[in-house]
Amino acid sequence: MSTLGDIIAFVGGSSVLLAGVTWLLRAALKHSADRDLVQFKSRLETTATTEIERLRSELRVFEAERSKQSALLQEKLANLIDELYKKLIDYLAAAESFSSIVEWSGEPTKEEKAKVLSEKTGEFFNFFVRHRIYFSAALCEKIKHLYDTVRMPTTSYNVWRQAVKNHDSSGGKFFEAWETAAKTIQSDVPPLMLAIEDEFRSLLGVTLPVRHDS
Repeated sequence: MSTLGDIIAFVGGSSVLLAGVTWLLRAALKHSADRDLVQFKSRLETTATTEIERLRSELRVFEAERSKQSALLQEKLANLIDELYKKLIDYLAAAESFSSIVEWSGEPTKEEKAKVLSEKTGEFFNFFVRHRIYFSAALCEKIKHLYDTVRMPTTSYNVWRQAVKNHDSSGGKFFEAWETAAKTIQSDVPPLMLAIEDEFRSLLGVTLPVRHDS
C-alpha cells in the first residue's frame, strides 16, 4: 500500500508540476506576445504618422503648384481678353467709320477706310482663331456671330462701292448695301457686343450688376 501510495503521490505531484510548468510557459508566451504586439503597434503608429506627414507635405506642394498654375493661367487669360477686346473694338470702329452715312470734311476717303477695315478685320480674326482654345465654345460662337454680322454687310457694301467706282453698276444696289451696313452697325452690333462683354467680365471675375429689363 505504501508503494501504491508513493506512486499515486508521485503521479499527483507530477501532474501538479506539469500544470504549473504549462501555466508558466503560457504566461511567458502571453507576456512575450503582448510585448511584441505593443512594439508592433508602436512601430505601426510611427510608420503611419510618418507616412501621413509625407502625404500632407506632398499635398501642400501639389496645392501650391496648382494654385501657381491657376494664377498663371488666369493672368494669361486676362492678357488674351485684353488684347482680343482691343482688336475687336478696332475692328468695329473701322467698320462703323467705313459704313457711316455721315462723312465729315477732312476725313479719310472711303478707299482709305476700306483699307483700314481690311487690316483691322485680319488682325482681329487671326488673333481670335489662334487663341479661341482658351474660350468656351459658346463664347467663341458669340464672337464669330458678331464678326459675321459685321463682315457680311460691310463686304457687300464694299463690293458695290467698287462696282460703282469702276462704272460696272449704276448705283442702285450700292446705296441699299450702304444703308444696310450702316444700320447693322448701329442696331445689331450693340446687343451682341454687350453679351460678349458680359462673358469677358465673368471670366475675369468682375461682378456683374443685376439688370432690370424694361
